[in-house]
Amino acid sequence: MARERILVVDDEPVFLRLLVAFLRRLDFDVVDVTGLESAMAVLAQEDIDLVLCDLQLGDGSGLALLEQVRDAYLDLPVVLISGTANMEDVTKALRLGASDVLLKPINELAMVEYAVESALERRRLMRENQRLTEELEAAHVELELNLRMLEESKLAGREIQLQMMPQGCFRWHELTLRYQLFSATEIADQFIDYVALDDRYLAVLVGRFTHVSSNSAFLSVLLKSLFNQPLKQYRSGEPSVLLNPGPFLEYLNNELLKSQLEQPVRATYFLVDREKHQLHYANAGYQPVALLSGIALKGGQAPLGMFEWSRYQTETLDFVAQGQLLLANRAVEWRWPLSPDLSLSEQLSLPEEGGRDDDLLLMGLFYQRTAQAS
Repeated sequence: MARERILVVDDEPVFLRLLVAFLRRLDFDVVDVTGLESAMAVLAQEDIDLVLCDLQLGDGSGLALLEQVRDAYLDLPVVLISGTANMEDVTKALRLGASDVLLKPINELAMVEYAVESALERRRLMRENQRLTEELEAAHVELELNLRMLEESKLAGREIQLQMMPQGCFRWHELTLRYQLFSATEIADQFIDYVALDDRYLAVLVGRFTHVSSNSAFLSVLLKSLFNQPLKQYRSGEPSVLLNPGPFLEYLNNELLKSQLEQPVRATYFLVDREKHQLHYANAGYQPVALLSGIALKGGQAPLGMFEWSRYQTETLDFVAQGQLLLANRAVEWRWPLSPDLSLSEQLSLPEEGGRDDDLLLMGLFYQRTAQAS
């Protein structure tokens, strides 16, 4: 990764050399000049990440440089250094957008380091937010294009659904996830997606739409997009709605209400915590309920997209060695234990095609942690 570049502007040679040497020891790439005109020339020709400038220069004022930077380089931070305690200049500098103003004499260079790092961190966060905003806008454009395709053809809707479906078998550390979706119509009324957030957490979202229509394909695309938004912002070790199943379903509920589709979505969200060997989940009316090693999970509250006041409770259970989480959108007779190495329909002696009036989604999540690994 390229080092961040700092432009230092000061007409006192000794202090200038001191600042340059200090910043280079902090592993910054440093460009130094002694005047306002030279500083603007550097900014016009090179990529600069921060300006550190004295308020009083031989050929002008640091305030003048600050005004020009503010007009020409919108997100470029400027830290000013004042040789006087003139609070009017300090106040004006902050009002014009200076990231910080340091007063001479600077007895501790750590003050310079703190001011520089703080200003650069704010710039990094602003750029990261801008990047995320652009990604979300691009995702929205992609969503709009997909929706136009859905309006043209049910076949296109089915094709998009198939493209969005994850792999039918996923092995991750000591966990294996298997699912099968059998559609009785051109466009399925089922949705499933999963992702390993990091080495600790696996997130699984399952949904069922009330009416089978072109809107089912629309809802599939919409759910995928809504799931992806917090995924793009997820950072391991930081708070995230993805780590809280109840609030995550509330987020989906609010976004579906905003879509004004007026079609309820029955959904359940699972979060597996490998570190604590636990399963966290919340259920928005998905029936029949899932089974964890034969024990029925709670049925949950109202479907998504119906009521603004809907709240969803996060439940937590131990997910111990050899545990099995099994789920279907309608009642099936599970045979315990199932194998993670064979298809679910084969083990349940269910035909893979034909003979169904509605869609069938089967999902199994198998915890194969051995006694030695516990």
